[in-house]
Amino acid sequence: MNVSIVVDVLLIAAAVVWILARQVQVGRVKPRLLFRAGVLSVITWVAGMGFRFWFAYYAYHGGGPAVASFSLRHDISGADIWTTALVLMAFGQVLARLGVLQVRRARAVSHPAPQPRPAVAPDTDSSWATH
Repeated sequence: MNVSIVVDVLLIAAAVVWILARQVQVGRVKPRLLFRAGVLSVITWVAGMGFRFWFAYYAYHGGGPAVASFSLRHDISGADIWTTALVLMAFGQVLARLGVLQVRRARAVSHPAPQPRPAVAPDTDSSWATH
């Protein structure tokens, strides 16, 4: 396996994790901790899934010779290697997302949000008011 491919994959994975970490917003509702994904997080998630679907479609609908040629040039062999690679990419994407959420959860738990002050009852003493 070519080392530059491994480095490229690791750098792309690191970039995706960083983007997802920056886009997750933390909010507290009662005793539960809620996370909301930002627009960029959703875009990268959908793009990752879309790329895998596109590659599988391409490989089975006219792109087979190109994929086979690429596999031969890079010593990629095995009947199910591309299926395994696509599944591992999906697992990697899910694990990266879970990792980011766990880091954000740990950070939110260690630095809890300030509690709102209780509302003060309005002054009911009307002795000062003129009638």
